[in-house]
Amino acid sequence: MKAFLIAVLTLLIFFLNGCSSTSKNIEPKSYLYAAYNTMEGNFTNLKQALNASGFEIRTNDFQVGVISTKDKTFKLTPTEESNIDSLRINVNIHQDRNSIKVTLSYLCGIQDNYRFCHTKDSEALQRIENLQKAIDQAMAEAIK
Repeated sequence: MKAFLIAVLTLLIFFLNGCSSTSKNIEPKSYLYAAYNTMEGNFTNLKQALNASGFEIRTNDFQVGVISTKDKTFKLTPTEESNIDSLRINVNIHQDRNSIKVTLSYLCGIQDNYRFCHTKDSEALQRIENLQKAIDQAMAEAIK
């Protein structure tokens, strides 16, 4: 009986490890940039990048150092690996004297039921990466 329980526990641990390693949740990502320009100048460039990416600004106070967007939903094409059909992203930006912190938060959806995005959600990851590139470009413009 003891050997049977050990075998069952071993198989259960092996199964759980196998499930968790195939797809991991993607946590919100934060990026830190040096603040080279005035706060207003940085915010102007960042707002332009967000607007060009289709985001609507919810909060914009460059004196306090905060920009946040409303949630933006992107339609995705379900695949064999990932059956998600939408990606919801919002952006929060905080600036102090020396740095700008940009945080991207996102959820993946299946028929309006949202969950954390997983590493297997390749189209969602590509959209997130494209948004990050747009923000990187806006920060490069702010330095000029």
